[in-house]
Amino acid sequence: MAIKTHSADCHDIIYRFKTWRRGVEALKIEQKVNEDEVATWNSQVETELEKADDDVKHLEKWQDDCKLEKERNAFEEKLKYESLQSLKKLDKVKCLTMVTIEKLPGIRGDLVRSDSDWETWNLDQLAEAVRLWIWRNPVDHSGDDDQTKKRRERKRMYLTN
Repeated sequence: MAIKTHSADCHDIIYRFKTWRRGVEALKIEQKVNEDEVATWNSQVETELEKADDDVKHLEKWQDDCKLEKERNAFEEKLKYESLQSLKKLDKVKCLTMVTIEKLPGIRGDLVRSDSDWETWNLDQLAEAVRLWIWRNPVDHSGDDDQTKKRRERKRMYLTN
């Protein structure tokens, strides 16, 4: 907040200085000072004013950069906190993986047979193992009645279009 006040003060000083410069320039013209001297003096003053304007702009940019850095740091802290919260939830999900495997006693042996580290699976790995098991063990529809076959055929027709 102090920097913002300082910046506003600098703008005010520059404005007052420009007003003062015009007054001094008018006095020099009234006193019939050589035009070249007035132009040289005016050029020197203008150069100093441009430096002051540049300094104020630099200060404002620095202030904006600091504000962005502060916001970025706050966002990163929030993201770290949310990530830690998610990791704690993932630990709970790992427990659910084992519970889910236990609920599939009919295919459990087939699922875990090819992987000695199955006890460390996450839900993605379990889902992939189930997908592969379904691919290797397709459902036999030969015993379905005619109405079920027609319904399945209609469904397949919609899925392929």
